[in-house]
Amino acid sequence: MAAPGAVTGALHVANASGTNLSGAVNIPATGAWQNWTTVTAQMNLPAGQQVLTLAEDNGGWNINYLTLAAAGGGGDGGGGGIDTSAWYEVVNQNSGSCVDDPTSGTTNGTPVQQWSCGGATNQQW
Repeated sequence: MAAPGAVTGALHVANASGTNLSGAVNIPATGAWQNWTTVTAQMNLPAGQQVLTLAEDNGGWNINYLTLAAAGGGGDGGGGGIDTSAWYEVVNQNSGSCVDDPTSGTTNGTPVQQWSCGGATNQQW
């Protein structure tokens, strides 16, 4: 995340019914739009497919990428977090488009785009 000035209550993560799962997430001042820092938020998810929304509550920040990770190992399918042996599609709830890597790149910094969901490997994360 990047923010020229600190942003209190910048965003939250919500489920498909709009329930705030993360609570208010603050972003510290990084001094510029491209000076990146890591911002961490925790949430508990039930087992199964999830539709999550990154909701902007207060502007003045920039996002470089989003990583979801299981806390405490998880990945056992028992509701402990993300299954690290599974593939996921990241879908924009507003547009219905998926995060798509048109070049199927695997290196850090590979540019991505929003594209119609098709289930191809370049849309699986």
